[in-house]
Amino acid sequence: MASFGGGRRKITQQTFDEAAQENMDDFDMSKDEAVLDARKQFESQGVDLSAVDASGSAERAAERARLGEHVSLAEAAAAGGADRPALLEALEDVAALCAR
Repeated sequence: MASFGGGRRKITQQTFDEAAQENMDDFDMSKDEAVLDARKQFESQGVDLSAVDASGSAERAAERARLGEHVSLAEAAAAGGADRPALLEALEDVAALCAR
């Protein structure tokens, strides 16, 4: 999803990942080539990629997945559906990931 607010347009991680995957599927590019091409294409269109991991790293993708799980746990906790120890453990992991 693109944002057309005050400055440059922004895209979601999902949009970037889908563009890279499309490059691999449609143009038989390697993952590295597909990610680089997607990055160049979005930058040439003036898209702000500051909120997107454009590295193509599997490790970063795994970290994003963990963060998503932690967000879900926090939402459950806000609704009274998560226990305190699990929430504290998730918050510690979030802090460690953000400190990198």
